[in-house]
Amino acid sequence: MTIKAIITDLDGTLLNSNKQTSAYTKHILERTRQKGIHFCMATGRCPESVEYKLEEWGLDENIQFILAMNGSTLYDRKEKYRQDFHMMSGDALIEVVKHFEDLPVLFQVLYGPARYTSKITPEWIQRSKLFGETLIQVDMKEFLHHRTTNKFILLFEPDLMPVILERASHFHDASLYGFPSGKDCFEYVDSHINKGFAVQKLADLLTIRMDEIAAFGDAGNDIEMLESIGLSVAMKNGSDAIKAVAMYQTDYDNNEDGVAHFIEDRILKTDD
Repeated sequence: MTIKAIITDLDGTLLNSNKQTSAYTKHILERTRQKGIHFCMATGRCPESVEYKLEEWGLDENIQFILAMNGSTLYDRKEKYRQDFHMMSGDALIEVVKHFEDLPVLFQVLYGPARYTSKITPEWIQRSKLFGETLIQVDMKEFLHHRTTNKFILLFEPDLMPVILERASHFHDASLYGFPSGKDCFEYVDSHINKGFAVQKLADLLTIRMDEIAAFGDAGNDIEMLESIGLSVAMKNGSDAIKAVAMYQTDYDNNEDGVAHFIEDRILKTDD
């Protein structure tokens, strides 16, 4: 199998627990670029936040494409080209707010480097600074009225997740798809959107086949991506759900350069 593009999730996958990449990972990604293999990111983050951190991660020269907002945005860094797909109606999301607002939940929306939030907390002041975001408090229902957006975020304490999942199971809108994207996060996107959708758009742009793509992921929002491509790899630290759909599992976790080791041992050596 000839791999022409590698796509990886960020948090829990390419990045370690300190949200950094090692010298070894940077070296392997540089070798990947020299081999002519496209290296791309697929993330729930907005492209502006990723762009802000690429130089710090040491990946500025090795990344051309960012599949952002869980698959609803394709950004070509070289051409400065951005395409957004299937934006959600803000008025539909107001119903989401009503459905969850009695719970201790933060509601957030991203527009470029601005993160609009239903409440500003010390934790989110610090987290937004890490990615060069401006944190702005708004009345979320008023803010959403007559707007469209890529994704809608619910944030809460991890032990509230069972309650969130149960409550979400009683919310019905065929235009929206909700899923947990972390231990303290639940998101809504348009029902057509997932990372696999964005990977197909990228394959079309690069004029390559889906079976010529390898992808790495660790969580539920990576499932459709791994199901759609030729070489699917779950992280050792990944969820049971992602391991169930992947062809392979890394021998090392995200704190041990799991992605880089797999690329060196199973893709670059094969290519050689």
